[in-house]
Amino acid sequence: MSVSKIICFAVGAMLAATAAPADEISIVSNILGPEGPLYIDGNLYYVGWVSNTLSKWDGKTTTVLNHTPGCGHNGLALTKQKTFLLACTEEHGAILELDLTGKQLRRWDADKNGKPFDGGINDIVVTANGGAYATVFGPYADLPTSVVGKILYLAPGSEKWVEVASGLNYANGIGVSPD
Repeated sequence: MSVSKIICFAVGAMLAATAAPADEISIVSNILGPEGPLYIDGNLYYVGWVSNTLSKWDGKTTTVLNHTPGCGHNGLALTKQKTFLLACTEEHGAILELDLTGKQLRRWDADKNGKPFDGGINDIVVTANGGAYATVFGPYADLPTSVVGKILYLAPGSEKWVEVASGLNYANGIGVSPD
């Protein structure tokens, strides 16, 4: 089979796969800016960045666990201690640590050098060893005049976030391999 026939077959197969209707079920509606879904012990946790909320759906009822005005709840990650790390994406970003009921345990507004998270925290992920990475997005209210996006790291057992990468234009989602 020629290369062009293989490519046409592959593209045709992809189009056929995407054209098939999906059996979708809506379990929650009217969420303003849903982000960061986590399924833990039979409960779905998710944030709404427009509504500044962390919510839990237990299969029947939705409960708002946290409402922090001016946060812009965005990324959500579960720590080894069974707490949440939540990214506040508003211009003057923050990272919140919350218990599973939504109670704030800790708030970081700056890195270990006291540099504020200006540009907002967009996403956050916890590593297999218990460390965490977060992205600082960048200004979005006005046209940017500089590249301020970066990646922050919280080492296991540490209480200070450290900048580990910079010069990223609008750093967004972040992920790490399971190992």
